[in-house]
Amino acid sequence: MKKVRGYVCSGLINKSYTPVKLQNLAIRDYCAKNNLDFQLSHVEYSILNSIISLNGILDELSEIDGIVFYSMFQLPNISAERIRIAKKIISSKKKIYFALEEQIIFDKESLTKIEEL
Repeated sequence: MKKVRGYVCSGLINKSYTPVKLQNLAIRDYCAKNNLDFQLSHVEYSILNSIISLNGILDELSEIDGIVFYSMFQLPNISAERIRIAKKIISSKKKIYFALEEQIIFDKESLTKIEEL
C-alpha cells in the first residue's frame, strides 16, 4: 500500500472556502477507495499564495509515495511554480493525487492535462 501525505488549505480554494475537516474527509475517502495509506495532512497557511507547508511535504518525499491534495486548485497560481513542484515530485517517481477531481499527476503528459484544466 502506498503511503501518502494529505495536503489541505485553511484559506480560499478557487475563490471558495471549504473547512479543513471536510477537505480531510474527502482525502480520507479518496485514499480508502484507491488503497492508499493516508498520513495526516499538512495544513497550508491562509497567507495569500503561501506554499510553506507544501514545501515541507516536498522535503519528506523520500518517506512517502505521494501527496493527496484536496483539489488541484490548491496548486500555486503561478504556472512556473506549479510546474517546478510537479517536476520535483515526478522526478522523485512520486505522484500527486487530487481527491476532489479524481486526477493524478505522475508524468509529463498528466501534468500537461492538469495544466489544460
